[in-house]
Amino acid sequence: MITRIKAKFKTVFFAGLLFITPVGFTLFVLTFLFTKLDTLFTPLLEKTLIYFGWTQYVGYHVPGLGFIVAVVLILLVGFLTTNIIGTRLVNFGERIVERIPVVRSLYAGAKQVIESVASSQNGAFRQVVLLEYPRRGLYCLGMITCENSGEVQEKTDQDVLNVFIPTTPNPTSGYLLFVPRDQMTYLDMTVEEGLKLVVSGGIVAPNKNSGKSSKRIPREMLPSLPQETEANKRSLS
Repeated sequence: MITRIKAKFKTVFFAGLLFITPVGFTLFVLTFLFTKLDTLFTPLLEKTLIYFGWTQYVGYHVPGLGFIVAVVLILLVGFLTTNIIGTRLVNFGERIVERIPVVRSLYAGAKQVIESVASSQNGAFRQVVLLEYPRRGLYCLGMITCENSGEVQEKTDQDVLNVFIPTTPNPTSGYLLFVPRDQMTYLDMTVEEGLKLVVSGGIVAPNKNSGKSSKRIPREMLPSLPQETEANKRSLS
């Protein structure tokens, strides 16, 4: 009886935690953008208006000032990091962060989560599949990346696809497998739902009817690996 009550309590507690955590995080971000940043940048805006002699506008509250400033800052940082000088500065900063024990772990974890989400959004992964791996009788999730058309395909008797096997809870690391088309099960869940399942360790499972059709992706929709040219071979040698 006590064991059953403990199990029920644990189930209800984690169900509530899974609901409150994303809602609380969303409220925290919105509060920070529209309240904290507003409080921070409003005095700076007033000083700027006074400096240019626009005193008639002092005292007016600009709704969403913190959000606007945050968007502008993100765009400026994105512009800087997409050029050579900005990339070098970012790499230099990351090398400094990697030497700080606690900050290093936090920064690496946040960066990996963002990169995994970005990968699912930009189409790096094509479809979620189920593989019998690492041995017969055990199954794991895989993400189809592209159709193999290089040396690996030439030296195999079967038509293989490149499948990435993400690890839990860090989906940016994993294994690359070359799997024949007929040896994988195509799942209904979307790539985003598959990544959520991996990151949560199986706690966040997608709904049965939330995904797309489980039909296989046609070959013409899969990107192929670029063939290695003779010029590239000579440059490598």
